[in-house]
Amino acid sequence: MRASFATFPMILDEDPRHVEARLARAHTLEHVGRIRESLDDLTVVLEDHPDHVQALSARGVLRHRTGQFQSAIRDLSRAAEFDPENARLRYQRGLAHVRLGNFAAARIDLDQAIQLDASHAEFWYVRGNILARSDDLNGAIEHYREATARDEQHMAVWYNCGNLLFETAQYEEAISCWDNVIAVQPDLFRAWNNRAAALTRLGRPGEAVTNYERAIAINPEFARAYDNLAWLLATANGSDIRNPQRVRKDGYDCLSADRTTGMVVPEYACGVSGRSTTVSQG
Repeated sequence: MRASFATFPMILDEDPRHVEARLARAHTLEHVGRIRESLDDLTVVLEDHPDHVQALSARGVLRHRTGQFQSAIRDLSRAAEFDPENARLRYQRGLAHVRLGNFAAARIDLDQAIQLDASHAEFWYVRGNILARSDDLNGAIEHYREATARDEQHMAVWYNCGNLLFETAQYEEAISCWDNVIAVQPDLFRAWNNRAAALTRLGRPGEAVTNYERAIAINPEFARAYDNLAWLLATANGSDIRNPQRVRKDGYDCLSADRTTGMVVPEYACGVSGRSTTVSQG
């Protein structure tokens, strides 16, 4: 990397508009987190070569990363005009549309990306997320399954698929999805909480209590698990919990909740995106 930085000034001193040197330096600058400088190099290339697909694509991706979604869409659309068979351009543009809330346009882009190249798990995953936002849960589940068939290590897909299976009352299948996550990330307390919620719906309260205990042991500040456990223990004891009350059993001291709030529900993975062997808890 240092050799590359040492070489760029010599080339660019001789030819400040050298395309390959500018592109190479832009790539290296991006790699070390100097995004603004990388964008500057790409813009110089595009001033001389406005139809340069590689530069348009790279700038579109970086503009997306810096929150310039409309500009990103313009760059990626321009690149797609000259490289219409490039599935990743459609995918990247679809992501920018999602960030702008243009879900109809995002669906079109993801459909085109999958039609051009159905091998990428991430394409199926993002398309599934869009369907989930449209309340097409079964369609989203099918897309998640297509994603996991292509990448069994995509933990975000397993997690979100489990959530939707829970919502469609497919509790055993939901547990299986979360088990895949826990096998890789055993300290993901949200997955233990969700697993317990599904076990509760299956009428297996003893196992559910154990799973809630595991979630609490991993993160003693995770209020959802305390609330769900309190609800479960109070219900199992035949207690009337129509109003919030203190429930104490087996060392727990937590606040229960009104049944009508639907307390035992799965916790969603906030901010989960991209292929990863871990799932975000934030």
